[in-house]
Amino acid sequence: MCSSPWPSRSLPLAGPELPLRPPEAQKRPRWIGILTLILVTGKGHGARVGRELRTSPVALARWEAGLRSPTPTRATRECACMRAHLLVLLVTVLPFAPVGRAMAGEPTSERPYAVLSDVAYQEGETAYQRERFTLDLYLPAEPRPFPVMLWFHGGSLRRGDKAAESAVRVGTRFASEGIGVASVNYRLSPRVTYPAYLEDAAAALAWIHANVAKQGGDPKRIFVGGHSAGAYLAAMLALNPRFLERHGLSTSQVAGAIPISGQMNSHSTVRKERGFWQSAPLVDESAPIFHAAKDAPPILSICADDDVPMRAEINRSFIDAMKAAGHRRSRLLVVAGRNHGSILGHMDAPDDEVATAMLEFIRGTRTESH
Repeated sequence: MCSSPWPSRSLPLAGPELPLRPPEAQKRPRWIGILTLILVTGKGHGARVGRELRTSPVALARWEAGLRSPTPTRATRECACMRAHLLVLLVTVLPFAPVGRAMAGEPTSERPYAVLSDVAYQEGETAYQRERFTLDLYLPAEPRPFPVMLWFHGGSLRRGDKAAESAVRVGTRFASEGIGVASVNYRLSPRVTYPAYLEDAAAALAWIHANVAKQGGDPKRIFVGGHSAGAYLAAMLALNPRFLERHGLSTSQVAGAIPISGQMNSHSTVRKERGFWQSAPLVDESAPIFHAAKDAPPILSICADDDVPMRAEINRSFIDAMKAAGHRRSRLLVVAGRNHGSILGHMDAPDDEVATAMLEFIRGTRTESH
């Protein structure tokens, strides 16, 4: 069997190698400890002790207090031995097992992808920056090289996280289908203002472009997508060359964009930062529609039929503006029976309309220059 290409603890970076933090600590149920006792002490003795601990609160209390007993009885010594074995197991094995939403390590037959959490895509000077300048990678085992989608979470540019349930759902579904996903954190308003969050998005894409080939990805097939505020970031990244140019890249490095329920006018949070009434429409250089162009990457815009007010209409206007500019590879999908919050809610269903459209778009998009 060939050796695996997947790193278990760290990921090569363009600069010095930075360690990955292990998945977040999760509270594990008591049965894991009891099972561990059986494994490390032998079937007979371990099963007896485990049964006693499971059924007797007094025995459990004595076991927990064993190392603090003033007299080193045989039971105390056995307890100390078992606790030592348990500690070794907890330190060396369980931090890298799939627990909760975070996973790490090699693909398996049940999970045909690896997840690498909290990968730094640029250096941060403060704790907040170091937290927000990270991404989670969902890396399929095959085929190789695979296309990659940068995914930006929603939250009105004021909240949200790369490990939100909807982001994890996108990452796991697409990685299972042979498409890599980089779920990206970025700085949020009001700690920063426009265009800081777009600069972060561009830095994440530049890092993926420089490093994804080392993990089996195709740097010529990098897509961008996101929901709500994340859709705004994805659209701006694909349409406004300003942000990628500072990294020596251009919008031609974006193979396609999938904004879902996004604001194609200037984002309401950007308007608020500038002192405008949040619901007042504004079209300037901070609006995706302002940058409609013939040579833009292919775009699949998706909205719900019961989305937030005017969201579907704004996206129709956006697609119309793209076509008026001579762009022939943009279209709008309006999904029936969904709203702004539920449009990604069925991503893990095999026949989900949103996931199917996204997969077809990525697989069917040619990668020649735009």
